[in-house]
Amino acid sequence: MKTAHRPHHERRRRLRRRPDKRDHDIRRILVALDSSAEGLAALDTAARLAARLEAELEGLYVEDEALLHMARAPLTRIVSMTSASQSLSAADMERSMRAQARAAHQALARASERRAVRWSFRTVRGQVSGEILAAAPGVDMVILGKANRRLARAKLGSTARTLWSQAPGAVLVGEHAAGEGAGEHPVICVYEGTPASDRAVAIAASIAGNGCCRLTLLLVGSSEDATRALEADAMTRLSPQGIAIKRLRVLLDRPGQLANTLWQEHGELIVLADDSALLGQGPAEKIIEELHLPVLLVRQPATL
Repeated sequence: MKTAHRPHHERRRRLRRRPDKRDHDIRRILVALDSSAEGLAALDTAARLAARLEAELEGLYVEDEALLHMARAPLTRIVSMTSASQSLSAADMERSMRAQARAAHQALARASERRAVRWSFRTVRGQVSGEILAAAPGVDMVILGKANRRLARAKLGSTARTLWSQAPGAVLVGEHAAGEGAGEHPVICVYEGTPASDRAVAIAASIAGNGCCRLTLLLVGSSEDATRALEADAMTRLSPQGIAIKRLRVLLDRPGQLANTLWQEHGELIVLADDSALLGQGPAEKIIEELHLPVLLVRQPATL
């Protein structure tokens, strides 16, 4: 199947920011688009982060080949609670997908114009997670919403799980807030002293600093001495940036402390490294997955 690309680039006006040099490496953000409420909220988050990080925003709409295959089946019908069932043809599905792509394109344009960020849009046809993964190596961050809300409010959908485990760059998934008040809460970052954790802190500090909100550092270690050492190291890195920072120490063997801290902070999002010790602990990983806020997983770029 031939892939159709529809690039669009609009308003390339740069944002005003502090005169210091770029202190992160996020230059292109990919947002997977659909017409659901979760997808539109993810788009709002993507535009907000693109503005803060001075990154270009790329919108991708995937025409799901599985749905088209289903529509081609002779017995496929649309069942409604208010009317008789109707047959569904491949042509009907094609029209529906084109309409959704137009709506996604328009939503991307509005969100990008509102934040004054550079943007582009394209459509592809194929398997959803496969197409997003195929696009991921060309960007620095992938953003999508949380699915399967009917099954369990906090569960990640299959596409989100695939990207979480396989995408080469940073991945942001979760329940995104949109509208008034979105982006006004602190950015939470888990710091554990690893190279990937250093990168996570740099990205989180840029998001917080350029959004004029507080950065909350969760200093996670195996002992009080370890968390104090992490605090000293982090503050050496961050103090020159002049952003508001709240430091909280969390011990690895106390998942209840982690849960209480995260709930009390009411963060905009949580940033952590892919080698975080929290992801290797069943209770802590479950707490992170069940948070009702986006989670940004940061990886250390592969060296050549």
